[in-house]
Amino acid sequence: MRNLLIFVFLYLSLEIYASSDSTSYFQEDDLDKISLFVPNSFSPDGDGINDHLNFRSNSIFTAELMIFNHYGKLVYSTSDYQNGWDGRKNNGWKCETDTYFYLIKGQATDGKPFSKFGEVFLKQ
Repeated sequence: MRNLLIFVFLYLSLEIYASSDSTSYFQEDDLDKISLFVPNSFSPDGDGINDHLNFRSNSIFTAELMIFNHYGKLVYSTSDYQNGWDGRKNNGWKCETDTYFYLIKGQATDGKPFSKFGEVFLKQ
């Protein structure tokens, strides 16, 4: 029950954060049109396979990636989305194995803003 409450709180917090400015963002149907793919897990163990959380799209012009822990605390952010996340905090420390939440905000190639959030499992 505690995990469900934390998820609901974080979901609502990210929803508010994603829509905190006056810009109208894409609906989920629009996100399908920009073909944004985000994996649901990765393991930065140095084996060269799934060592970074990278999202792919052929319709994104700019994007910011933000990673939150299960308490809702921002642990990583970058505007260089093409390099992804290597499982480390902004201060360089490794994050623990756990489920994290991402928020991707940006601009599509057609000039429209978008946001997407979800969860990803990090296995150290």
